[in-house]
Amino acid sequence: MKAARPSGRSGRRRRGGLSSVYGFIMIYLLVIASLQAVSSALSSGENADAAAQQAGQVAQMRSLEHLNVGMSGGNVTVTNNGLIPSRLSFLLLQNSTLSKELPVDDSLPVGSSVVIEAASSGAFPSSVAVVTSLGDVFATAPSSAPSGGSWKTLEAGVGGPGIDMQVYQNPSDPTRFFVSEGSSAHAYSSLTAAPIWSFDAGEGEVTDVLPLSDGTTYVSDGYFGDQFTSNLFELTASGVSAASYSMRLLRLYTTIEVQYPNNGQPPYPVGSQPVQKGTDGLYAYYDGWFLASSGPSPITVPSDTYNLATSDATQFYVYTASANPGGFNCTQPSGNEVTIYAYSAVSQGVETAWSTPVYFNFCNLYPNDLLASSAGSGVVTALFSNTYWTQPNYYGGPYEGSNPYLAVLSASSGALLRDGMLDSNGYTSVATNGEGVYLSIPSSDEVEVLSATGSGPGTFYNVGIPASSLVWADGSLFAISASQVNVYTSSMTLEKSIDFSPLAFYSLTNSKPLEEQLVQPSFLVLNSTSYLALLRNSTGYGDLVVGDYAP
Repeated sequence: MKAARPSGRSGRRRRGGLSSVYGFIMIYLLVIASLQAVSSALSSGENADAAAQQAGQVAQMRSLEHLNVGMSGGNVTVTNNGLIPSRLSFLLLQNSTLSKELPVDDSLPVGSSVVIEAASSGAFPSSVAVVTSLGDVFATAPSSAPSGGSWKTLEAGVGGPGIDMQVYQNPSDPTRFFVSEGSSAHAYSSLTAAPIWSFDAGEGEVTDVLPLSDGTTYVSDGYFGDQFTSNLFELTASGVSAASYSMRLLRLYTTIEVQYPNNGQPPYPVGSQPVQKGTDGLYAYYDGWFLASSGPSPITVPSDTYNLATSDATQFYVYTASANPGGFNCTQPSGNEVTIYAYSAVSQGVETAWSTPVYFNFCNLYPNDLLASSAGSGVVTALFSNTYWTQPNYYGGPYEGSNPYLAVLSASSGALLRDGMLDSNGYTSVATNGEGVYLSIPSSDEVEVLSATGSGPGTFYNVGIPASSLVWADGSLFAISASQVNVYTSSMTLEKSIDFSPLAFYSLTNSKPLEEQLVQPSFLVLNSTSYLALLRNSTGYGDLVVGDYAP
């Protein structure tokens, strides 16, 4: 049976209505601005090509413009932290009952600020957006407060156009975290706003940050030169490079690509998949290598056929998948097979702890692919696809359809606690607390909950958001979407909703919302009360914020 949708959503719907008013005003203003630019070019005798060129120049200038907007009391402070001077045209003001446009005509050089009094224009505004003469929109809310509680900003206006940013957690100390920004990596503590240390690889982009429990950190950097090479840097506890290794950036094959039938071509391009990475505290895993603070372990795994599923504080879990060579005429009654291996990290090296085969009770020509996996509280969960969903037409297909297959194993012994087909599809994430297994279905705004042991159908809960990611931490389940995070108890009682999108303005430059949204990976649980979020809008700029999630 399906549970009723959690209550307490009326406030968000009301804000959405007011946001749509702002969106309409914004679209109208931007349409007028764009038409005036083109009309001016045509009226001066230029042809349509020249008008299009001028419009393109305006779009390019928009990508270089960026303002940081803050509000204290009734005063709005606007700071130009972009790359070009700006001219402010309007302030759009909103409170719980009305929205209003306040004309402004101020030039703002790069690096300068202006303070505008907004409260005298009417009712005290709860949020403000600034519209520039180029049609860009930059919005904020007072005290940087989301609907689900307050947060503090560690870094504002971070990133920029074309700069990839991610956040990474330290499993050994959740209050420590890392931020990558292009070719740079920064170590933070939730107690301080300034980075503890910063490291710049000098080229490419940081692709992962892998911290160890003794303070050593491995930083991988790629997408430079031939696009296939990655540098893996070993950093000391103070962020100083102690060693570097030349590694692969992309895998040559995946399991599915290796085991294609009839000497045919692999279904995906060779080298299409990034190498796999993870950490358990004592070791960092990179493309089959286990690396400690003393360097690489002599134990490795063949990473083109062994796939990393997940890891916990003491072990890495890898798997191999094989299709039944008999195809439709199964030679193995148990069907397709996946073998899951646990590699334990010990001070003397890495050793195999156990291996467990999982059979899918059906067979076809293609191995099963991993959709999602998680480990914690003594269990390992792995959600595998039926290859019908990903390869329906290769070599004699379509094959018989089936729902995804879930396997739950004991982390200590590898004993199979639960396995079987699920009763839905469209799953994207799995989390566990050792007793229950939680699976997200963002296409229907649902989370399915099953027992980690035994059998039986799951219970579906409508969480009201397309939660593409689930995290279990510190006794709570976090359902994470692009603009909102819902916090639940183990029995799916809603504790708190954190809404990161109080405004919804749109830009004609790219037809995307300019509201700040979460990027992936983007939401980290720091402790039993606090979280970290990386917010970014469609201009490429964003904020690094810390807030409270406890009710």
